Amino acid sequence: MGRTYSRRSSCVPHWPRWTTGHLCPPWAGCTTSVTGGCACQVLRGLVTAVAGTALIAWAGHWGATIAGGVAVVALASWLVIYVRISAPINARLKGAAQRGEVPVDTRQLQQSWDSVIDARSGLQMLGILGLCIALITA
Repeated sequence: MGRTYSRRSSCVPHWPRWTTGHLCPPWAGCTTSVTGGCACQVLRGLVTAVAGTALIAWAGHWGATIAGGVAVVALASWLVIYVRISAPINARLKGAAQRGEVPVDTRQLQQSWDSVIDARSGLQMLGILGLCIALITA
């Protein structure tokens, strides 16, 4: 897969246009930046996890259904935390950086970011673990 680069910098790789854009809801704050933290990938994963869990439940694999349900709840929780806390912080810091400014409350923003990173990491791990268990036991 080839890499494309930002017009502003040859050092910032970007995902190809077909991986983002029109499939992202407006509230996801999607960018084509690798470091932009696009919530739409998690949304797509969440929709896929719900569909897969429903299919597993329909097939009667109850252990896998429970694992898939745990994964769905974990991914949905991650998405809520991201949209409510992390995305606004990202937007403020990104906007300030593009204007060449440093926000006055940078330390507070960093503390807010740090306060949820453990939960976000744990929820992502739980989501992946649940999906792996669902896949193995189905």
